[in-house]
Amino acid sequence: MIIWEALHSKQTTYTNFTKRIIKKKKRKIDIKLSTNKKKKLDVFKDGYKIASIGAAGMNDYPTYIRTKGMK
Repeated sequence: MIIWEALHSKQTTYTNFTKRIIKKKKRKIDIKLSTNKKKKLDVFKDGYKIASIGAAGMNDYPTYIRTKGMK
């Protein structure tokens, strides 16, 4: 359970980062934490799920930048 909670926390960071990018680029999609445990996010357009993205076991951009820095 502890592993899932840590992963969920990481996914929430990724979700918030992705939502900021979507809003900035004025995309008409929505994202939520994935119902598929192997993926990070589900992408919705007009209320319909169009994709599950991001491998759950891999690093993501905001985590990488936070741990490794921009260089």
